[in-house]
Amino acid sequence: MPIQAKNNNIIDISIETVAFGGSGVGRYSGMVCFVPYTLPGETVRARILQEKKSFIMTELLQVLTPSPERIVPACPFAGKLCPGCAYQHMRYDCEVEIKDQQFRNFISRIKDISPAVFKPPVKSLRELYYRNKIILHSSFDKDEKRLGYFMSDNRTVLDIPCCPLASEAINAKLKALRDDPGFSHTLRDGMTVTFRETANDGVIFWRNSPPDKISWLKEDTVCGKVSVPAGSFSQVNPSCRDALMLAVSDILKAEKPETFIDLYCGSGLFSVAAAASGVPKIIGADLDGPGIKAAEYNLSGFSSKSTFAAGEIAGIMPGILKNIAPDGTVLAIDPPRTGLDNKTLNLLCSSRLNKIIYVSCAPDTLQRDLQILCVHGFGIESAGIIDMFPRTAHFETLTWLRRT
Repeated sequence: MPIQAKNNNIIDISIETVAFGGSGVGRYSGMVCFVPYTLPGETVRARILQEKKSFIMTELLQVLTPSPERIVPACPFAGKLCPGCAYQHMRYDCEVEIKDQQFRNFISRIKDISPAVFKPPVKSLRELYYRNKIILHSSFDKDEKRLGYFMSDNRTVLDIPCCPLASEAINAKLKALRDDPGFSHTLRDGMTVTFRETANDGVIFWRNSPPDKISWLKEDTVCGKVSVPAGSFSQVNPSCRDALMLAVSDILKAEKPETFIDLYCGSGLFSVAAAASGVPKIIGADLDGPGIKAAEYNLSGFSSKSTFAAGEIAGIMPGILKNIAPDGTVLAIDPPRTGLDNKTLNLLCSSRLNKIIYVSCAPDTLQRDLQILCVHGFGIESAGIIDMFPRTAHFETLTWLRRT
């Protein structure tokens, strides 16, 4: 269907696909046009917000021809004021298909990748009320107090009475606090309030940083209990966390390595999976000192011999890699969204390692790093998504590489 210009900045456009980040993609005057909160096959009316040399950014005004996959969002702010959810306007199965295709598009850019490497996507057991952690921001404007998420300008706070992504228990705690005038009096402009839930600890919350003497939280995982310091990283979706641990465990059970190296290990989630899989020797490293202490504790109940170190990964790696037996070692990496830094990536490429599990929540930086690893002899054995973050633009991935 041709695109029709309604006036200087209003257009009707047919949506062809959905880009990573969640915006629908069509074409206007030969240029790529991004329209958020749209679906493939829809015809929509949009307002042009910004024109660049090769693409146009718009805002959705009206869906003229809706997709049969379109639904009413569970949250009244989704698709309007809150930028956190990119996909509440579609059925969950459709969202997972779109994310899976986005991931395949990224990885397929790597030379000589076979379609056979892609594994079916793993869905979350819950598409809503799955998050065990949220961080809200407080804002004071004259006599108005707001507690919620940042809007698209990353400054204005949208007052949020509840969040359909957060667990029911967190929402109940949030409501109780909002109904308590005493809690409101403790808030200050610019303060953050973090809510965290586990089956063992219930819901706890803290303002700004967690208290120094707060006890470690205890997570019930598919491989046993894992203790996590309140201020340390943990996966926010329990069912997908377990799916990740099982995926790592499956690889290790098939490979039967003597040594498992867990870089960016945090509190040792994958190290626990390795120990539960019977790996005799486990080595972990992370910048987070409290997380490393928790990892040591988490592995103390297993027969595996484990060693953990706190510090910069690139600084710790040479000592770890010096005496490894390549055929008997599997290394796992789970870096931040920015991916591997150049020094760490170079150390991996020049090492004698030949088996890597790469866990990533950023397919763009993952694809960049995989391209370099593949140039240095690694091949992708399998790759797939685990939808850790339903209704948002993000997802987790696991790629299994082998160097021959």
